[in-house]
Amino acid sequence: MSNFWKRAITGVLFVSAVVVAIFYNDVALTVLFGAAAVVGLTEYTNIIGRPFYKDVSGFIAVIVGALFYLNLTGIWHFQWEVKNVLLCIPGLLILAVIELFRKTSDFTKFTSITLGSIWIPAVFGLILHISTIEGYYEPLIPMAFFIFLWLNDTGAYLVGRSMGKTKLIPKISPNKTVEGFVGGIGLTLTASFIWSRFVSDVLSSMDWMVFALSVAVFSNFGDFTESMLKRQFGVKDSGKILPGHGGVLDRFDGLLLTIPLLFVYLLFRYS
Repeated sequence: MSNFWKRAITGVLFVSAVVVAIFYNDVALTVLFGAAAVVGLTEYTNIIGRPFYKDVSGFIAVIVGALFYLNLTGIWHFQWEVKNVLLCIPGLLILAVIELFRKTSDFTKFTSITLGSIWIPAVFGLILHISTIEGYYEPLIPMAFFIFLWLNDTGAYLVGRSMGKTKLIPKISPNKTVEGFVGGIGLTLTASFIWSRFVSDVLSSMDWMVFALSVAVFSNFGDFTESMLKRQFGVKDSGKILPGHGGVLDRFDGLLLTIPLLFVYLLFRYS
């Protein structure tokens, strides 16, 4: 099977899984992105040279990340207390001790694995929280997020391919251009206007515009962040679980900065 068909089939299945989980209910969303968080974290441990299947630090990092995700989503599903997320701290301390006893300690890898074990599950766990307005799960919020994300990628690709000349951050991603970046923002903002007017009034028109602008701008920087990580450790793809697309982190890198930003915005806006 050619790479084109691999990418196409995987893309359809990937999008279908996300859409079905979002509209089925909040439990399905939690399960899907919980699985993505764990797989993404295992990919992360491989990238930084602490693979979970043969390195104790990588294994502990995945356990810590899974517990962090469970506690983060348990706040919504079971009304667990926020302080429960602090139970992950002992695991982080263990990571520090393990690194100290290695024959060749590596502070960069220690800080990387510590950050990743919290950051990655936090990103996926906060998807549930940005989907909640006044105590109710609103599937059109995460759906809008992914539609804006996909449209931004489409707009950036089409404009960048047709008229892109000025490199955005060539040292990290030589194929991305300023023109494509602007094209993605334009298409995403247009989509937010249509969405707020004809699809959903769950958020105000201004909120949807902030939502779309955040996605259009910071999803690109999330992509750059993951590219910087892979370049740092000499890795091309985060994994191979998605044929033709790479790993989970390759497909969800647009969430890395955007989801935390939107969570903070909605927290202050609606609490």
